[in-house]
Amino acid sequence: MHALRCEAELKSERVARVVYESVLPDVELMPARRSRVDIDRRGNNIQIEIRAEDVSALRASASGVFRLLALSERVITTVLGDV
Repeated sequence: MHALRCEAELKSERVARVVYESVLPDVELMPARRSRVDIDRRGNNIQIEIRAEDVSALRASASGVFRLLALSERVITTVLGDV
């Protein structure tokens, strides 16, 4: 089993909350055959934990989650402005 734990620090608690709430449904719907992704929010940080059977599945899951977070953060800061 392989694991990755990391934390994304966002500009504000508001942005982190909206980003977290926007990516949570997608993360929960990710196929769990070879990997499992858990996310949580504390303040302006989003914590990510990925566990996978192999390195390839770990990389694929990490890539997907990071893309979701980055896209959500960009959209939200564009809509909400500099919060």
